[in-house]
Amino acid sequence: PNGGNSEESRLFACPDLKNIHLKFLEDPPGPPVTATLLAKIKGENSEIREEIANDIAHKFSQTEAVVDTDTSIENAFEKVVYEVDYDLVRTAQISVADIAISLRIALSPEKVMQYYIKNQKEMAFIELSFPKNKRQEMENISSISVKNIKGEMVPLMSVVHIQKEQHSSVIFADEREKTTIVTAEMGNRSVIYAVIDLLQFFISDYSPQNGQVESWNLFEISYVLPSGEKYRIEWGGEWKMTLENFRDLGIAMMVASFLVYVLLVAQFRSFVSSALIMITVPLALIGILIGFIFLDFLNIYLTATALIGFIALIGLVVKNGILFLEYYEYKKGEGMTLENALVEAGRIRLQPIVLTSLTAILANLTIVSDPVWSGLAWAIVFGLSLSTVLSLLIFPLLYFMVMKGKEK
Repeated sequence: PNGGNSEESRLFACPDLKNIHLKFLEDPPGPPVTATLLAKIKGENSEIREEIANDIAHKFSQTEAVVDTDTSIENAFEKVVYEVDYDLVRTAQISVADIAISLRIALSPEKVMQYYIKNQKEMAFIELSFPKNKRQEMENISSISVKNIKGEMVPLMSVVHIQKEQHSSVIFADEREKTTIVTAEMGNRSVIYAVIDLLQFFISDYSPQNGQVESWNLFEISYVLPSGEKYRIEWGGEWKMTLENFRDLGIAMMVASFLVYVLLVAQFRSFVSSALIMITVPLALIGILIGFIFLDFLNIYLTATALIGFIALIGLVVKNGILFLEYYEYKKGEGMTLENALVEAGRIRLQPIVLTSLTAILANLTIVSDPVWSGLAWAIVFGLSLSTVLSLLIFPLLYFMVMKGKEK
């Protein structure tokens, strides 16, 4: 701002940059989304859509850690249209192509030829243009003349009419519905918390055009106005992606658990013993939830990759129960009592269970800093740590209680 010789100071001293807004964008890790926080307003009336969009943008700016709010609403501006009068053009015997070329040169630089520089592969262009300050003034354009087929100079403005029109806004559509979009990014906070805050406001405290909430779910809110018109706010971005991933991974988790249970039944030929081994699976989930409660204070959040880690844990934690139960049955076959067989199995299998779990934990610690896969790594670290300890205590205890009752 103070001038100087440096290129940086000359850049910021330039008066043309007074009203320019700069945005620095960083591509987020993981699957691409339009924006981290995104709302789509759908309805017929563009003015009502824009009113709702402005309300949403205002609420975004008031929500904790929500930054870089923007909308698809375009500012109205005037555009100049040069319309050729073809009757006058025929009378003046001027080529429409010559008029178009003259206007292009008058309004913006025009490439007229190219040339090659010695020892360089790329070609360069020669551009013909008016000085920039001349191009910005209509009276300078009005002084241009075009030569007709007789060689006479005809004023350009004598065959061209100038009209000023309002720029027509771009119409955005999503799934063939007219849509206005509001976007924002997140600071040091999960988008899940921000959307929960926004849902509470737009469901309970917001009434567009005195309308009422007709229905809502985690994906959208629908309003009906007194006139009967309906408008929807659909949540997109990482929120929608997270909901869909959690839903799909939840289904995958149930399928994986069922398949593991079927394999256990085939191995041990016992529905009860297999069900007791499967109890170690929720112990892993408890470990994951406790771990992410602490990680929340470090701005590390439960993500879809953490659920992938939990699906992987189903096999890892069941492995501990298999090692334990296999050795228990071996000792039981030797004639040991229930209590002694469980104690001996715990003593002998303690080391291999701890070592195999520790190996998996240390391996996953190497990727806890990765922005995409840190959720998976932390899920395995916390889930396997707690489930290993608890399975060595809770699984033998539950097995003893169930089998003792069956013996009686």
